Amino acid sequence: LPSADPQAVSMWIDPLRARIDTATAEERLFAEFLIEWAQARGDLLRALAESERDPGSRSALNALFRALHSQKSGLRRLRLDAAADLVHALEDALQPVRDGQLPLDESLRLLLKRSGRLLEQSLHLHGLQAHAYALDLHPVTRSLQRLAPAGCEREGQLAVLQVLLDPWHAAVGQGDETSLQADLDMFRRIGGADETRLQR
Repeated sequence: LPSADPQAVSMWIDPLRARIDTATAEERLFAEFLIEWAQARGDLLRALAESERDPGSRSALNALFRALHSQKSGLRRLRLDAAADLVHALEDALQPVRDGQLPLDESLRLLLKRSGRLLEQSLHLHGLQAHAYALDLHPVTRSLQRLAPAGCEREGQLAVLQVLLDPWHAAVGQGDETSLQADLDMFRRIGGADETRLQR
């Protein structure tokens, strides 16, 4: 995974760091949050890659929970509660895996990737202050909260979730290198109308 390469993650984060000194207080807070988000996302993708290589890896699972917790904490600080609730629901959905009741299989890995893309699109709109086009995260959150602990019912619910998240499937399917570049381009645009002052 390119995101597992510290240089690639640094390339993604550094342009945000460069913008902080010239931003307003509100923009600075959001940019600092995006840096933390980028770091947590890199950790999450590395953990997913490790879990694919070793499905029973406890270190990968613990890293996933740490990354999700970091993202949730940052969202709470910015009072982006709908997004924070979604991340919290993802943590709960992974709890049976942590308890040893279920494996971290491909359906859960894909769920994490697609949910991550949905959250990043939501953050993009927030950064552009495009409130009229804000994404409704509640259907995904509610579906996650209603997940059965195991069995055929859970598999059916996960299939419904994949449909809900299908608009973000193409972005994930392009591979992490393309996604990482798309995120870099996306975050460079965040900051509102005054792009000349917020130098890339």
